[in-house]
Formats: sequence, structure tokens, C-alpha cells
Amino acid sequence: MVVNVRTILIADPNPHVRRFLKREMAEEGYEVLLAHNFQELVRLIFQPGTIDLVIVDPDFPDIPVHALLKRLHNRVPPVPIIMHTHDAAVGNDLEEKSSLHIVEKRGNSIERLKQLASQLLPAAGTSTDPAPNQKRN
Repeated sequence: MVVNVRTILIADPNPHVRRFLKREMAEEGYEVLLAHNFQELVRLIFQPGTIDLVIVDPDFPDIPVHALLKRLHNRVPPVPIIMHTHDAAVGNDLEEKSSLHIVEKRGNSIERLKQLASQLLPAAGTSTDPAPNQKRN
């Protein structure tokens, strides 16, 4: 049995939301990194290592949402992005929607975030591949 832990980067200007999302996603088995501002987000997203998913509140005071998403879409390899926002309409006119998913911040939005994460990261958790020394039936 091979464990394949997925890493989620959560970027939100609100420390209470960051901690809540970290706790909830860690309980689902994800490794969670936190960014409290745009500079930290960029530092983490472009550092060596694997980030499998970004959950971001685009309400950072130092960068407009379009510029933020353009910067995130420049990552190679690309990574799925969930925009967790109070204004779900903000994503209606965004050009690069293929890897962008929008979840409106509400009292129960954590359930939708968990659902989307499991859909976008289907290989998270335990692999079904046998160990090298085990035979297949």
C-alpha cells in the first residue's frame, strides 16, 4: 500500500479562515500550506516541491483578482485553483476558466471545498497499486 499525500495551498487574508480551512482539509488527509498575503502565496506556489491544489480568497489588498489569477496560471506545471470568495460573480468574466473553480463563502462552503478537492485530486489517499513484491490476482 503506497500513501500518496496531496498538498493544498490555502491563501486567505483572514487568519481565522486560514486556520479553519487548514484544520478541515488536514482532517481529510491533505498536507496544508498557508499563505497570509500575495507575496507569501507567490513564494509558496513557485517554490520547489509539489502543490496539487490552491484554494485562494482573491481579496488581497495588494493585487487585483485578474492579476492574481494570471500569476497563478503562469505556474508550470499548472495547478487547479479554487477561488473561495464572498462574491462568486467575480469569476464570471475571467478568461482562464479551465482550471478555475469558484466556491462562494458561506457557512457550509467547507463541504463544497472538500467535495471539489476530492474531485480535483482523485489520487489522494491510498493507492490501489500493489507493493512491488505483491502479486496481482
